[in-house]
Amino acid sequence: MKWKTFHHPDIALPVIRRKISEELIELLGGTAAFILSRGASDIYSHCYPNERAFKASLSRLQKKGLLVKPKTDGSMPSLALTTEGQAKVPDYLNPQMFWSKKWNKWWYVLMFDVPEKDRKYRNTLRAFLKKCGWGAFRKAYG
Repeated sequence: MKWKTFHHPDIALPVIRRKISEELIELLGGTAAFILSRGASDIYSHCYPNERAFKASLSRLQKKGLLVKPKTDGSMPSLALTTEGQAKVPDYLNPQMFWSKKWNKWWYVLMFDVPEKDRKYRNTLRAFLKKCGWGAFRKAYG
């Protein structure tokens, strides 16, 4: 195999290496939290103060008929929304429905400034926007 040199005036390889390293570290941290908590941390860590509050919320949703626990083979517990529960999910939590629309040639920019003391909220907001398909225009200044 013959190696070719790569050069692009707008791309700096050290920056790309650093960004890839940051993403890998974030992925490893999330994986470790998920494994150590047996999967529970990914579900309730950002939304509920503790596991008891999370379970109480699940119980309320089941009593209202919005959530069911389907029978499984015993390997992993699972939850599923009922048809009524799916109808109550807001559109902004399902961004795929908007992706099939033709582009209207408008760019949308969302800017927010959340202080350092509210870091947990800022990280939750950032994760939500990422899940909705939004990307970061640039990294914030430190």
